[in-house]
Amino acid sequence: MDVALMIGGIIIGIAMSTPMLILAWLLILILQYSWSGMSKFLSIILFPGIILHSASHFLFGKLFRIRVFEVLRINMISEKSNSGLILSSDIYRKEPHKVYLTLLSPLIISLVFIITLRKLLIYIIPINIKIAIILAWLIISIATYGMPSQHDIQFLFMYHIIKHPETIIALLWSIIVWVLGYLAYNASTATTGTLIYIVLVLLASFIPRQESLLVIE
Repeated sequence: MDVALMIGGIIIGIAMSTPMLILAWLLILILQYSWSGMSKFLSIILFPGIILHSASHFLFGKLFRIRVFEVLRINMISEKSNSGLILSSDIYRKEPHKVYLTLLSPLIISLVFIITLRKLLIYIIPINIKIAIILAWLIISIATYGMPSQHDIQFLFMYHIIKHPETIIALLWSIIVWVLGYLAYNASTATTGTLIYIVLVLLASFIPRQESLLVIE
């Protein structure tokens, strides 16, 4: 029983730590790229995040009339079990904000769920530790497999390289932003500041470019 409580305490501690959740998400991204077998095994344990991820793409895709593939199809064996956007010439004719919102819909929906579940977790911990562990498991699941996947991030870079190649350089600076934030404050503040920086860079890419006419006499 003591071992179970200790494991439960670790799960709750991870769920309540923003840097740990981000580290877990990054680990899943690495596994999706380099060790798909382990990633699929973990996805079975953390399946609620996958359901939320697919549902997010599905809902935003329907809202903006953007095609998605493998939506709500949770197949742990098939290599085609990811959900996301279809890479085609049609997608580049869509308004950028619709593409971004559909692409990053797992991030938007997952953050709402994580914030809500965390507040509920704080309330439940003193009342029922078992329910608290289940809530913590849901938070970890959403923070890993509910967030943007490797496919989503690859599409983001590919889309930007074609539409706004200069934005890639600005996004690469996010690493320096995080390091400076960490040195000046702490990991949590650095992470929050970096996320804000990335969002601002992406928002700036939506601003229409002004065309200038050069007259040579």
